[in-house]
Amino acid sequence: MSNPCCPMNDDTPKLSDEKKKFIERIRAYEEIGMYKEAIDECRKLVRLDIKDPASFVELGVQFDSKGEKEKAFKCFKYAIKKFPQYFRTYVGLGHWFWWYKKRDDLAMLCYEKALELNPNDEWALYNIGWLLHYRLGKWKDAIPYFERSYEACRQEGIVVGRALHGLAWAYYRLKDYKTAWLMFDRILREQPGYAEEKNAMWADFGCVNYKLGSYDKSLKLLEEAVIRQPDNKRYNRLRRLVAERASLSGNKNIKIPSRRI
Repeated sequence: MSNPCCPMNDDTPKLSDEKKKFIERIRAYEEIGMYKEAIDECRKLVRLDIKDPASFVELGVQFDSKGEKEKAFKCFKYAIKKFPQYFRTYVGLGHWFWWYKKRDDLAMLCYEKALELNPNDEWALYNIGWLLHYRLGKWKDAIPYFERSYEACRQEGIVVGRALHGLAWAYYRLKDYKTAWLMFDRILREQPGYAEEKNAMWADFGCVNYKLGSYDKSLKLLEEAVIRQPDNKRYNRLRRLVAERASLSGNKNIKIPSRRI
């Protein structure tokens, strides 16, 4: 699960431009794993405007990414004390409780508090869906949270692949394989960049095609997953299983909508 990204507050044009430059540098360092440099930029961002809660939360997020859990916690704790109405602080703290303390209950409380303050926060919605689905096995209950996260992302022009992936796998768990197929297909059509970054999506889509009896399609997807991550035991195991089934089936597959991979 990813950490929340922090939107910048409305400021004067000059101050807003300065903040955007810092955020761009932070994201660039983050993408290449240079968390120390990202933290240094965050500290400058905080000094630029000490009244902006997003800056403190961003600093906590970067400490979290670097594995400095105590410093991350101090940032979130301070932000809640100084800015108790800033919803994203609770999202960051929720991730902290889940990742470092394995306390799903406290994480859920934090995400629910974030939604109380902002019912349309895409990260709080997604993370609740994630906990319900992957941690608690409440697949049906997770679906409306993933759907709301998807809609919130679309309204803000944010990448929505993660929410669609959550939806697809929830439908898969509920054995609604046709709807799951449609969700994965939407990822490839709407968010091809997400598919490029997430190797698990190819394997999961392969599982859906397998359940629908499209073994050749399933095999191609799983081979793609293995090419992207050759040492992944799950992908290799699934590929072998599907290759065997495709051979036994004589390539007689159920016809379903298809697209080039």
